[in-house]
Amino acid sequence: MATDNESDDNENREKWALMFAVYAIISLQFLLAVAVGSVVVSVSRIPHFVLHTAPGLSIYIISIVLCLIIQCVLLDLRKRWPCNCILFILWTILFASAVGLSCSYSKGGGKTVLETIILISVVAVVLTLHSLYSMLRERDFSSGELVLISFFLVACVYIPIQVFHPFAKLSTSIFACLFALSFAGRMYIAGNLFIKHKFYDPIGAAVIVHLIFLMTNPNRKELTSSRAGRVPLRNP
Repeated sequence: MATDNESDDNENREKWALMFAVYAIISLQFLLAVAVGSVVVSVSRIPHFVLHTAPGLSIYIISIVLCLIIQCVLLDLRKRWPCNCILFILWTILFASAVGLSCSYSKGGGKTVLETIILISVVAVVLTLHSLYSMLRERDFSSGELVLISFFLVACVYIPIQVFHPFAKLSTSIFACLFALSFAGRMYIAGNLFIKHKFYDPIGAAVIVHLIFLMTNPNRKELTSSRAGRVPLRNP
């Protein structure tokens, strides 16, 4: 009986450790995207450069294309050091740049996209801390509580923003809320797939979360204009 309990505890720790690592990666990427997006929204010359100049448009398109290419290559080379580390850094920088520069193309001065990535960042950071706490406390794993926390956080952050400091009109900003909820739902779906298939690779899991979101989200053109391919859930 003791052996069974120890086995269950180890399995729960592995699950929470995976979710902690995945949420930590996503938190880092979206926090950097918030920083880039805030600069884009604050400095009016940047949207003008991206929207009305060939070099600006080229930088934006190249950052999106390279981000998609590198994350697919990273999925294949995620076990090879130091290639995985270099590719991960490049992917994170390109992701933050692509998402941040997308604020230039959003109505309302880019604030709708900025509000979206702020909501996702808050959810990702809190879930990172929650997963770390659960791992250290050796709690039983529950993916259901993660998605409930996500939806609750989006509501708790979105409503005060709309009441006290609205980023855009309600008819526009509601899409930011729906987009953040959609991303939280995709993370829940992806997490269940990782646990079911025992896919305990944080970098590969983080890449797959993004690919699942790009392939299935109907509003993906708000942040990117490209489509990613399907990736199998299996360890090399």
